[in-house]
Amino acid sequence: MSDATAVDPPPTAGTEPGAVQVLVVDDDSTMAGTLVEIFTTRGLTAVGVTSAGAAIVRERELHPAVVVCDQRLPDMSGLDLCSAIRTMDPDVSLILLTGYASLDSAIAAVGHIDQYLTKPVPVDDLVESVEAGVARSEQRVRERAAAEELRIKLEDELRRQASHDTLTGLANRALFSDRAQHALERRGRGELVVCFFDLDDFKDVNDSYGHGAGDDLLRVIGQRLRDCVRPADTVARFGGDEFALLLEDTQLPGALDVIDRLYAEVSTPIRLGNDEEVVVHLSVGMTMVSGRDVTADELLAEADAAMYAAKALGKNRYEIFDPSMRSASELRSRLRVELGHALNRGDFKLYFQPLVDLVDGDWRGIEALARWPHPQHGLLEPAEFVDIAETKGLVVELDRWAIAAACTAAAAVDDLAITVNISGRTLRHQDCHNIVSSALIASGLPASRLVLDVADLSHDPERVREPVEALHKLGVSVAIDEFTGDIPALRRLRGLDIGYLKIHHSLIADLGHGLAATTIVGALIDIAHDLGMRTIATGVETNRQCDILAGLGCDLGQGYRWARPAPIEGFEAAVDEHREAHRPRYRSI
Repeated sequence: MSDATAVDPPPTAGTEPGAVQVLVVDDDSTMAGTLVEIFTTRGLTAVGVTSAGAAIVRERELHPAVVVCDQRLPDMSGLDLCSAIRTMDPDVSLILLTGYASLDSAIAAVGHIDQYLTKPVPVDDLVESVEAGVARSEQRVRERAAAEELRIKLEDELRRQASHDTLTGLANRALFSDRAQHALERRGRGELVVCFFDLDDFKDVNDSYGHGAGDDLLRVIGQRLRDCVRPADTVARFGGDEFALLLEDTQLPGALDVIDRLYAEVSTPIRLGNDEEVVVHLSVGMTMVSGRDVTADELLAEADAAMYAAKALGKNRYEIFDPSMRSASELRSRLRVELGHALNRGDFKLYFQPLVDLVDGDWRGIEALARWPHPQHGLLEPAEFVDIAETKGLVVELDRWAIAAACTAAAAVDDLAITVNISGRTLRHQDCHNIVSSALIASGLPASRLVLDVADLSHDPERVREPVEALHKLGVSVAIDEFTGDIPALRRLRGLDIGYLKIHHSLIADLGHGLAATTIVGALIDIAHDLGMRTIATGVETNRQCDILAGLGCDLGQGYRWARPAPIEGFEAAVDEHREAHRPRYRSI
């Protein structure tokens, strides 16, 4: 039986890769042919060769499941051949036939062999080993295919994670910027709108309900945003509570329609995992290409500037970018970097403004107003840095300083109460009671002379009930600051120990210009009194406003009508002067 004809015929249509299960390699062509015949009669497809070189060629052509190899070959050893084949095919099962038991240790050391058999081998044992080798090879192929499939999935997921937000599944900043830049390149100077927005007071959700609830809220908002736009538009989350929207082939009226749908969609209450319901408000900034040469990064910077302008004007609104906003945006960027250092250095100062009895004109108290004397930008007011303190997580420390400084200042001014603005986040902070009590002890100020002003307490009274009651037991009063006229919300405060309602200056400014403002302010005063609160009108500037407020029964006023905010050095002299002029009627609130 010749090697060329019976044992090692050329490939045929029946021997394509994978069709042969067993490759027999033996220098004895008769033995090789016999083994091929045995395997064939047992239902296995097999071919035989008589040299290592022929075996390597056949391995490349046929990819057999099993190679049965004799140790003694004319051109290399069986061990060396198995090593070469393993390098070519990691899935093949290698069975080495040897007549020398002394090779056991060498074979074990090589590690390429799946099984070795010492000749003579019983036919049934050999067939059983080959069948097991076929199964082993097929299992390796399946495992390798599964591993490859998993690798591809992991790579796809990694690519997705590199371009998408893992929490919401929305595009991330990198993908958004890439799509915006491509849109600009495709459309040249065509119409394109970019919106940038964040959730107003989102940190309150995290502080009150936990980060898990905050994540749930962000996922719901992400889905609602998708529902508001076309499939071709891009919605992205940049991190935290910041989102962006890319509207291609869209002019301003169309973009405003989208924003209207967005506000309607997000205004529906969202039920969190603990069955609490929250209502989300958005501040949105918009900018558009409109024939300009501009980059994606520049569009995002413009939309960001417009968004902060919306926040500065009262939140829960949108603003369209105007070039004048750019300088304000650049200032915020600098202040973000500088605020923490300024707080650590003690750069912040308190300015003071009197609270005046609207009937007799006496001073009943003073309000402490935080200011930041910036070396380059002058005296900065809270509207320019409090939001930054909120986003940087520094507002509690800022309020800690303000409370301590206000108590120290008030202790030096006999009898007058002092009000100080703090964040709702500070009120709900676990250390709030300790912050206040420590300031009172350090300054010696009686608790009854301290009033803490907190904005928007009426939105969710239950969230603040516990800290308000704790402050009340301490002897400290709480005031609702910047109240803008939500009468139903005001009624929800019934049962809370709130001492004062401070009416927003925007309502006071309209007094004397029609009956509507007078009616609203009068109703607020009546409801507040019914709830056991005293009322303070802020932003009073004219005698006419003062007279109307007194006629409506408002208790106290604050504003330029009496004095502008002043540092403690000038304010102490003003207190002494006013006290001397109003003896003996002078008394505290």
